[in-house]
Amino acid sequence: MVLNTVEYIYPPDSAQRSYQRVLPGRCPQPARQQLAALPAEYQRIRGIAWFLNR
Repeated sequence: MVLNTVEYIYPPDSAQRSYQRVLPGRCPQPARQQLAALPAEYQRIRGIAWFLNR
């Protein structure tokens, strides 16, 4: 079974307060989208607290 990454979600840092959704495979630059909050489907992932430093 091959697993392809559909998107990456990066948490906000101290300079910006929005999450970044990055869609890989777009040339020459990957598509980037700012999100005001973490999508609901990500909040249900086991271990998300580690990702969010909680």
